[in-house]
Amino acid sequence: MKPGCWLTLFGLLLIAQGCAALPTKEIPSTLDIASQVESTLTAIAVEIPPSPTPATSQWQTQKIDLFGFTLDLPQNWTITETNRRPESTDDPMFPIMGHDCADYEIANPDGSERLYINPICGYADGSGDACPLDTVLLETRGETGVLVRYVEESSGRYIFSEARFATLLDRSGEIKQMLCFRPPVMVFEIPNFTQFVQVEYQFSGAPENREVALAIVDRIVTSLELR
Repeated sequence: MKPGCWLTLFGLLLIAQGCAALPTKEIPSTLDIASQVESTLTAIAVEIPPSPTPATSQWQTQKIDLFGFTLDLPQNWTITETNRRPESTDDPMFPIMGHDCADYEIANPDGSERLYINPICGYADGSGDACPLDTVLLETRGETGVLVRYVEESSGRYIFSEARFATLLDRSGEIKQMLCFRPPVMVFEIPNFTQFVQVEYQFSGAPENREVALAIVDRIVTSLELR
């Protein structure tokens, strides 16, 4: 994806005061946008109550060498590379990584939990849109962003994405709104390169295990780093 496309997104968010507000859940009162980082951490503490997760000794760091990612996984989970393919070099506007593209599927032992990590290769447009009503904040990302999770209605999968805050103007005055990236992506930056990654999670286990399962997958996703 061209970094310039996302710079355009950020610029659109800055001028969003002239746009009509899109319907979405009101930002929790504990989240004071004026003090972005500190108040966002407060909001996360409210939104995400502590949940039991495996002990640290039962986790291990795994590597995705092709892209330079690392992430923490429970020891009995597996990670599988899928859909390996050559990177497209037909369009000179595509970012050139110099290696193949691939997707990754992470699964628990019985296959009832599957996490899909799909680094984006080539070019794609991006924009911002109102986050769904069930959006949960997970952590801050940089100085002005947050990582969020919500359910995609069409598939029932959990979607992980970055979001930014904007001040919009409607008939009632100014409102503060959280805008999720479209398409939903996580953003990783290293010197001279930005990698966008689509992350989805599918849960098919027993309903009473869902909250613990979400706590585990949240920890996996927030541990993902580009080195």
